[in-house]
Amino acid sequence: MVLVLGLGFGSVLAGLCSAGRIELGLVPLGAAGISFCSLGLFLAGRYGVSQPEIAFYGSCAALLGLGMCAGLFDVPLEAYLQHRSPPAHLGSVIAATNFLVFTGILGVSGLFYVLQGLLKMSAGSIFLLAGLGTIPVCVYIVTLLPATMLRMLAWVLAHGAYRLRYCGRQNVPLDGGVLLVPNHVTWVDGIILLVAVPRPVRFIVYADFVESPKLAWLARIFEIIPIKADGGPKKLMQSILTAREALKNGECVCIFAEGTLTRTGQMQPFQPGFLKILQGTGAPVVPVCLHGLWGSIFSFRDGKFFWKWPRAWRYPVSVLFGKPIDKVESADQVGQLVRELGMTAVEQHKDHELNPGRSFLRTCRRRAKHAKMADSTGLELTGSKLMASALAIGQVLRRNVLKSDESHVGILLPPTVGCALANVALTLSRRVTVNLNYTMTETDLRFC
Repeated sequence: MVLVLGLGFGSVLAGLCSAGRIELGLVPLGAAGISFCSLGLFLAGRYGVSQPEIAFYGSCAALLGLGMCAGLFDVPLEAYLQHRSPPAHLGSVIAATNFLVFTGILGVSGLFYVLQGLLKMSAGSIFLLAGLGTIPVCVYIVTLLPATMLRMLAWVLAHGAYRLRYCGRQNVPLDGGVLLVPNHVTWVDGIILLVAVPRPVRFIVYADFVESPKLAWLARIFEIIPIKADGGPKKLMQSILTAREALKNGECVCIFAEGTLTRTGQMQPFQPGFLKILQGTGAPVVPVCLHGLWGSIFSFRDGKFFWKWPRAWRYPVSVLFGKPIDKVESADQVGQLVRELGMTAVEQHKDHELNPGRSFLRTCRRRAKHAKMADSTGLELTGSKLMASALAIGQVLRRNVLKSDESHVGILLPPTVGCALANVALTLSRRVTVNLNYTMTETDLRFC
């Protein structure tokens, strides 16, 4: 029961971590977890005689983890298998896979009979053997798919440091060559795009950055295309031909057409070099806008990189993908589309900003025990009492006083805590408050 429950949790977790893409980086993570939890079951069994209670709960925890790791291991593989199989032969591929899986189950059942029935091994020893046998499998997966493992690590780091929001990812073709052309704001733009794009990406990067001994191995794993403008026409042309060949082979290539990081936060003119890469490929161009990265520690804000305090943790960042352009007329055309995506990002950011009412509730929750409001009558409210009172008054007004079509409400009260509560309650009820002068006569108020 616990194992099955863990398998369900692991499958759901794999879907959440994949975030709309097939994340093979979960496979080595799942394999490592299977090995670790199998060893945990062996250790839990060793305490079964002297400390049965600890052994029981330890075994349940290890079985739950084993099921979760199995879900992380299996779901990406099944999704990748079905995604990569030709539609006309999908049923045959799944049938062949199931045949091999159940053949393996039958073989392992025979092995289990040998280990327990003939060799008299305990259940804990069998789990130990299974855990040790999974280690070389995990190592082999990491050496076979290092890019997916590193991309998964980049996903964890990027989502830990930034609050990423994607828009238009469906505009990136999943098959065939495509050239991504984003703006360039920070040193981590490549990591953000590596996480955001739903397929492997080959970046065109300045050669001096990737040819250093510290980063050369990373460039080999992700098949980065180095380019050096001052290396002579021959080396420059070699980089262009490499990128062009990658597009012809159906790969996704990314180039920062500005040529350098922005020093002001404003997008610089796009250089026309990427047009030469497109020649003879027939690959579309997808404009990409990275919005919100300016001001983070990896940008040049305040005149320096890195050495400054972050303005916010989990910096809000939007990544917007435009529609593919089959025929690009000029570099300025793509640059203008990226600017338009930036305008869209600004409008979306305004929609996600906290309105005054929500900002009030968040502040009251954060400062629940601190005095937030008082008047000359001696009445004083803390954050929690203020929030509760405003919500209660708003509920009474909506039920008994306000009509659905009344959007503007006048308030005729002296400047007290009660008046402030009425304003907050009406604001939370999505009404516009109009505060009138309570010292005016009835005749004067009729003219208001």
